[in-house]
Amino acid sequence: AGVSTRSTGSSGINAEYGECVIQDIAEGASVSLNLLNAENCFIVDLVKHVFVWVGGRSSETEKRNGMAYAHNYLKGIGYPDVPVSVLKQGIDHLLIDALQQ
Repeated sequence: AGVSTRSTGSSGINAEYGECVIQDIAEGASVSLNLLNAENCFIVDLVKHVFVWVGGRSSETEKRNGMAYAHNYLKGIGYPDVPVSVLKQGIDHLLIDALQQ
């Protein structure tokens, strides 16, 4: 098995007007739930596991396609086999636990 050179990161997803835009918002120790807002979905890449955090007021497109966005993100960076979980705002204790490790 190879050694991963990826670092923990968080990316915002904005899927307005039918386009998906993924933008990096934090990396390393600066990744926290405080960066996530209810208006969007976010991909939180913890290297061994990726979470799609779905904000309560995110668009229907973002809610429906969050998993696909995360898989495309992983394929694009060359790590297509990393597990992905979708967590809704307010039911995100697994992500909180993972960020504290």
